Amino acid sequence: MKEVAQTLISLDEALFVRLFGLPLNKMLSTLIYWVSRSADGYFYPIIPAVAFYFGDENYVTLFTTTLVAFAIELPLYKFLKSSIRRERPFQALSGVARRITPPDQFSFPSGHTAGALVISVVVANFFPWLSIPVFIWASLVGFSRVHLGVHFPLDVIVGAVIGAFCGHLAILAL
Repeated sequence: MKEVAQTLISLDEALFVRLFGLPLNKMLSTLIYWVSRSADGYFYPIIPAVAFYFGDENYVTLFTTTLVAFAIELPLYKFLKSSIRRERPFQALSGVARRITPPDQFSFPSGHTAGALVISVVVANFFPWLSIPVFIWASLVGFSRVHLGVHFPLDVIVGAVIGAFCGHLAILAL
């Protein structure tokens, strides 16, 4: 079992090096930075407010579903983060410098990606016509976290699974 885990970690690190090393011009690098920042969570409460503004009668359910999803996701994310305590790529790999300052010490799982998937699943449930844009955005958030040097790809994948699971669970619960 330990060999399987070490092989997975080696593959994860190799994929990180490839994604982190992708050459991006200044404009794309700036865009990646802002995509990452868009998942800081500050704008999430605006979504139900916009639904209310445009007269969607489901804005209360949208807001409640989002709250329930995050009420499930955040403790799970924090538990995994504090239990596993995986070093961030710039700490674990030589020659890797972070491109941003991470919000906390540990890497696994990606909270930004988990949050982006929570929002994407909930928004896609209420507004199916927004499914493609929100899932593209969430994918770009995940990529941005790797490219900025603060997460390994496996951190992002697990964050996405957690976020999608919690979003769907909240939808089913309400």
